[in-house]
Amino acid sequence: MGDLRSEIDRIYAIQKAATERGAFLDIHKRYAALKALEKSIRNHEKDLIDALIADFNKPELEIIETELAFVLSDLKHTIRHLKRWARPQKVKVPLYQILNSGYIYKEPFGMALIMAPWNYPFQLILLPALAAIAAGNAVFLRPSTKTRHTAEVTAEIFREALDEEQAYVLLCSSREADLLLDYKWDFIFFTGSRSVGTAVYEKAARHLTPVILELGGKSPAIVAKDADLPFAARKIAWAKMLNAGQTCVSPDYVIVHQSVKERLLSLLTEEFRKSFRETDEYDRLPHVISEEAFRRLSAMANEARVAGNRVIECGVSSPEIKLMAPHLIDINEFDTGLECLKEEIFGPILPVVGYTTEDELEAVIAANSHPLALYLFSGNIRKARTLMNRFSYGCGCINEAVIQLANPYLPFGGVGSSGLGFYHGKFGFNAFSHRKGVIEKRWGIDWPFLYRPYTERKTSAIRFFLDR
Repeated sequence: MGDLRSEIDRIYAIQKAATERGAFLDIHKRYAALKALEKSIRNHEKDLIDALIADFNKPELEIIETELAFVLSDLKHTIRHLKRWARPQKVKVPLYQILNSGYIYKEPFGMALIMAPWNYPFQLILLPALAAIAAGNAVFLRPSTKTRHTAEVTAEIFREALDEEQAYVLLCSSREADLLLDYKWDFIFFTGSRSVGTAVYEKAARHLTPVILELGGKSPAIVAKDADLPFAARKIAWAKMLNAGQTCVSPDYVIVHQSVKERLLSLLTEEFRKSFRETDEYDRLPHVISEEAFRRLSAMANEARVAGNRVIECGVSSPEIKLMAPHLIDINEFDTGLECLKEEIFGPILPVVGYTTEDELEAVIAANSHPLALYLFSGNIRKARTLMNRFSYGCGCINEAVIQLANPYLPFGGVGSSGLGFYHGKFGFNAFSHRKGVIEKRWGIDWPFLYRPYTERKTSAIRFFLDR
């Protein structure tokens, strides 16, 4: 622990000195850093794929879709628009300031600590990192060592692309990572569980450090009775199967109109079984991250079965290699005492709850308020928009699932208990930028009524402008 603190002290001092002298204020230096990062990622593409297979047994196509392509798309988008985002933004002024011009200047916060989770170990550290670098910050990165292979390749990518004063990757355990929160950072970005996020927020508050917290939650998929059921089942099953359900915006449970519930269950079973067919090619299917997680998920499904709910196993699980088949749980009666309806599942288990009225639908969602994502499948787009406006959630889709993350023109982040702040694309650049309001006066003309002595005539002049 002593050696670790010495290493943190060393990098902290280097990055603090660099930010204090404005080492990354130059837009051309930021641009060069992003290009170097892009080149290094491409140089290590095969290493990353091999590492993610070693950590998860993910299929290569899924790795490219959800990790590599995602990051490179956002990186190229940032490079393309960086100069425009960074320049001062002119804003309107009220009539009484007509002789002035208003601008928003953008400056980096300084030193940004980014703490990433294990479920998408490359994407969820690179996206905030490139946004922070684009905004001119130095970044201190702590990836999860649960996915050690990917963390090591990530560290090599940054070592190859950037100097330590601009970006540094620390490989350490979760317990050791607590040391990082003893330091005064200028910005903290954390992705992970609510419990750890709360602890990060408390420690950041000691230094009044601004934070972004991406915390997840129970994201519902609502299926109306007029939905295209085969289409909805295919989308929901695909989204749930990504990374074996270990996705923060994965559909965590389904709320379906009671009149079509049995039909949807049948279609979901069919879709899951097609995706998880019994073959010897288990290395093509993502595995649960650990034995502990596998036991937790198995206990969750068993608890629902003991409580009298039908559990449909859509394949054969293999505890030895942490491979879990998708499980559908046909919920007889909504009960927040059940673990699968109370806690974020983060695995290939999907409870299906029926509803008959909109009041029942609202009551189910209210039991787990402020989800990170909400998905709605309906044939009536106007009614769907009304429902999407009624609930509070971080992001969502109508007749789609998960892909809202892949649009760099949309903000991504939670609300309430699912998180604080948002990023992606320009939203990420702005998140890591302090925006300063500045008034400029170009002319030598001034308003005499601002100055003493105050007279009735000056008061009338002020009122004239305020009434406009």
